[in-house]
Amino acid sequence: MARVDQVSRPAVLGTILLLLVVPSAFSARTLSGATKSALFDGRAIRMRSLDPIGGSGHASQDPVLWDCVCYSSGNINLVPDARYGKAYRYSTDDSAWNGWGYDPGPNVGTSELGKSRPQGLGHWDWYALAVKIPLGWRQPTWALLFEPNFAAWTSPPEGLEADPRNRDGSYCWRYRPGCKPWFNFIRNVGVVGSIVPEHHWLRPVQLGKWTEFVMGIKWATDRSGAYRVYSRVASNRKASFKLNAASTGVATYQSKAGTAAPATTVDLQLLYEGTEPENGWPSPLWKNTIYHRGFQRFGDKASALAAFRKPQRSR
Repeated sequence: MARVDQVSRPAVLGTILLLLVVPSAFSARTLSGATKSALFDGRAIRMRSLDPIGGSGHASQDPVLWDCVCYSSGNINLVPDARYGKAYRYSTDDSAWNGWGYDPGPNVGTSELGKSRPQGLGHWDWYALAVKIPLGWRQPTWALLFEPNFAAWTSPPEGLEADPRNRDGSYCWRYRPGCKPWFNFIRNVGVVGSIVPEHHWLRPVQLGKWTEFVMGIKWATDRSGAYRVYSRVASNRKASFKLNAASTGVATYQSKAGTAAPATTVDLQLLYEGTEPENGWPSPLWKNTIYHRGFQRFGDKASALAAFRKPQRSR
């Protein structure tokens, strides 16, 4: 069954263009304390303040890290965190929208921080990110947590989700109380109009614990692409990163006949979730909360792995 609300996300191109004109996006400022090798460093520990409301007219941040403060009603906050010093707390429910021009409609909600970046076709991107899903999480039909290279057509091309999984390993499209939340590497790649979602189960969600991810993607619209996804539960200090999903010789982005891929896209750190009452899921969408460490983007795997070995310092 197709997940209509997610994989056919309206106003995508308009949202990308909006990121290029948000007034707060391009304040010229040299940021101290950044990981020197990072192409982008969005860790919460680097933030002194983030707008308490969000959206149009309420996009203040210090320092200016994000090109879109895309939330409403104060649905993203900076909070202290024992492991990383600070974290972003995301809340989303049926009324949540990105505060600018995208309202996902009934039974869907979103709260987002976005960073514009060059398209990246033909190159590797390596991401270091960490997510904590707290006790009290109520699993919806789908929940998108991270989306690199935000697409012009179908969302996400590659993404990290928390999704319901049946005991037999299949996706829990129809609501069942026994469905368990798993981290899922989702892919929507190929030619627009014939895209079929792929689901790669990474690990069960351990509620109340940070899970760290290192995600590498070589972007390509043909079969020259590749991806590798590693993870570990952060509370186990002796655990090394485990390879959960990998492939080479695959497309990792989308193409559309007669249309070039956009030169600029967006990396999104978010909580974008939906419930599908037509498949027996409760409605309206309930309120959920998650925590993000803040993602970093690198050009090589070693730097992304090293990002989790460096001490965190409060500001």
